[in-house]
Amino acid sequence: MPSSRPSEARPQVSAQAAAHARAQAAAPPAKTRCFLVGTARGGTTLLQSMLGAHPAVYTLPETHFWDYSVPKQPWLRRFRSVMPGDPGAARDRVERFLTEHGLLAGVAGEAGAGGQAEPLPEAAAPAKAAAVAAAVQRLPDKPLADPTAWTRGLFSVLDALAAEAGRSVWLEKTPLHLYYTDLFRAADPAVRIVHMLRDPVDQVASLVDAGTRHGEAFRQGSVSTAWKRWKKEYILQRALIGRPGHAFVCYEDLVAKPEETLRPVLSFLGLPWDEAVMAYQDRASGVIASGESWKNRNTGSLSKSNKAERVLDVTDREWLRRQAAKFPLAPFREAKPVPYGPQRAKVPKSN
Repeated sequence: MPSSRPSEARPQVSAQAAAHARAQAAAPPAKTRCFLVGTARGGTTLLQSMLGAHPAVYTLPETHFWDYSVPKQPWLRRFRSVMPGDPGAARDRVERFLTEHGLLAGVAGEAGAGGQAEPLPEAAAPAKAAAVAAAVQRLPDKPLADPTAWTRGLFSVLDALAAEAGRSVWLEKTPLHLYYTDLFRAADPAVRIVHMLRDPVDQVASLVDAGTRHGEAFRQGSVSTAWKRWKKEYILQRALIGRPGHAFVCYEDLVAKPEETLRPVLSFLGLPWDEAVMAYQDRASGVIASGESWKNRNTGSLSKSNKAERVLDVTDREWLRRQAAKFPLAPFREAKPVPYGPQRAKVPKSN
């Protein structure tokens, strides 16, 4: 099959647009790079919509750039680095994602209400396409040959998108990227990682419901499999408390007291408070991709989901509450972001 990479079919651009593209390619990275991670169905889309409504933040639908190209387990990354692969396949997938979302077709890359992207001015559109396409073309052929180099290349793609949108911060939200925080920090020690956590009874219920309704996207169709995932990812995130560059948010706090919860997160990203984050509904429409109907609730008003009462029977709820008592969220609520450097804060003890 012939390749359709931008370098083989690049549109003609004016001298002005070409100069703009070269300037963007040489521009410094976004002031702040941020990932929002956590267990699926935990409220990450709500937090992304709120942060993405800030005028300094660029965000986009879930990319899955890493979980589709690099194994979750660090040891497996080393093993597979010597395995043969299809050169350029991962890069092609990045290009397809950007094209499908209008980010390589002369659009602003920031979807508005209803997910429709706003066209750039005529002179800027070719330059934007060229700048982002150039960053894509610089991606390594094989991610597993050097996952850190692959990660830095993807950072450059996101940097280019944020720069063209005129934003100083980019926020990438894919819950499964929780498994790549070590790789992100290796590629850029200054990267910020925000973790979203949620009461396990409601979150397990939401995972079970999603697995039942949308089995093509969620594997956790039973209480036992959903609980196993929640517990595994709780332990993984618990080990990150006190490490530089990590911040933690609880879904229930965000819903009950949004401004009080959001202010420390914005400060963690180096941003001032802006009332726009409270008018997040239109932004939510822009980060929900087609086919993600389970996220549509985020376009409405703030309210706590009581899905456990509707999805789980009494026996399952009581069992989950007994299990949840062993894995409290208090350590995450008490955790404070740690300044960058070698120091490590003391990890609060769980009851």
